[in-house]
Amino acid sequence: MLAESAPCSFCSSALRAWCCFASCANSANLFLSRALARSREIAVRAALGGSRFRLTCHMLTEAVILASIAGALGLLLAQWILQGLETILPRNLLQPTLHPLGLDWRVVIWAGSASLLAGIVAAAVPRFAQHGPRSRLP
Repeated sequence: MLAESAPCSFCSSALRAWCCFASCANSANLFLSRALARSREIAVRAALGGSRFRLTCHMLTEAVILASIAGALGLLLAQWILQGLETILPRNLLQPTLHPLGLDWRVVIWAGSASLLAGIVAAAVPRFAQHGPRSRLP
């Protein structure tokens, strides 16, 4: 029985990974466009004495906070969807010995680390896209 469901399980996992990748790419694109639109604000901050390090830390903090909030909302949505599935699916499919529905601690840790990584990348890419990694500009 498990061997018959292996291809379906693999396809389901691949689809979930692709959706996660697409959402992370979309978020990074939104952060990039927002950071490029804020170039005037960054120029003013630099003119007022903000160092490149402080400006980068500001952008990094903002991006990590937003990514963490998005990750927490994603986990909350996943929990709500699982609770909805428990009410919709027939009881004979929800045998707790086979596949219990619920968020495992590994899922929560993976989602948290993916959110943190997405926030760091979303802050670093616009910064390097604006001025390059070794630029003297703020």
